[in-house]
Amino acid sequence: MAKQFFFYFGNGLPGSYTGLSPSFIIFNMAGVTLTPPGITEFVGSGATGIYGFQYGSTVGAAFVIDGGATLTSANIRYITGSIDPVMAIDQSIGYATDSFGSTNADPGSIYGMVKRQQEFNEGNKVFTKANGLWDIYSRGSSVLLREKALANTTNSATSS
Repeated sequence: MAKQFFFYFGNGLPGSYTGLSPSFIIFNMAGVTLTPPGITEFVGSGATGIYGFQYGSTVGAAFVIDGGATLTSANIRYITGSIDPVMAIDQSIGYATDSFGSTNADPGSIYGMVKRQQEFNEGNKVFTKANGLWDIYSRGSSVLLREKALANTTNSATSS
């Protein structure tokens, strides 16, 4: 999930620098050039002079943004910065789409992982001696989470 980053040029009110077409002249991590995201001006009730980009990679980046030739002073033309990997990713601990008992995909968040663990711990486990299968179901026995074959002897049951 992408995060939104904002910036502005110059000193004072950002509205003094509207209508620019800023671009990344450097966007890389450890000397490796990355594909930079697009930059757009944030528009509220008109041009604001506040620009932004979205970045959601788990890779950090160092960047230099050029505000364009219309900004004649180097003091306000260039913006430098960095994004560390923690800033680059969504820091949410859960998503509304996390589902209980789903085996189609791994949990997409910490909350999803906890919910998956809860399903596993509270679900039914059935060992069928006739075929040596140990089935692990989600809570309510609605979804088969895992099936293991066990070698069953009089002394032990061994997972294969």
